[in-house]
Amino acid sequence: MKVFANTSIILALIFIIGPRAAYSEEIQSIKLLDTIGRMLALQPCSKPIDVVTKAINNKYDQQLKDGQRRTECPGLTVEVYVANSSQPAVILPELVQLYTRNPKLPKSFSIGSSISKVQKLLGDPLASNKESFTYSLSSERPDEDTVSFFHKNGKVIKIIWSWSVD
Repeated sequence: MKVFANTSIILALIFIIGPRAAYSEEIQSIKLLDTIGRMLALQPCSKPIDVVTKAINNKYDQQLKDGQRRTECPGLTVEVYVANSSQPAVILPELVQLYTRNPKLPKSFSIGSSISKVQKLLGDPLASNKESFTYSLSSERPDEDTVSFFHKNGKVIKIIWSWSVD
């Protein structure tokens, strides 16, 4: 009877802890992807192909001009918002599009990796279609801060990070 009681306790703990451990790993992977995307946005490459900056009105103070900068690098496109209301200006990531392997990204999430492995590591997506799986990067803004894995023939072909700038 004692063995049965201990086994029941162990099974109960596995049942309770097991899903949480997997959920925790998914959250850690999402946080890692968010951090890497932000790093890519702030430091896209050492030799850009093209950089275009345009002035835009600050949302809260129409007399203040902020900027939006688009940087094209080999296999990577980045868009950032330059908030000039702070000094020094604050750079806020808006978009990162990755088309080729990048050493900052773990192989399990890289271009060319198995989309089924990505799904296994990240769990259920926020949204999906026949071409992509989208995951939320933020519980505060689940539909606005996202990472999307585009795939073809079972392999990741493009990754897009998107953040809302408020």
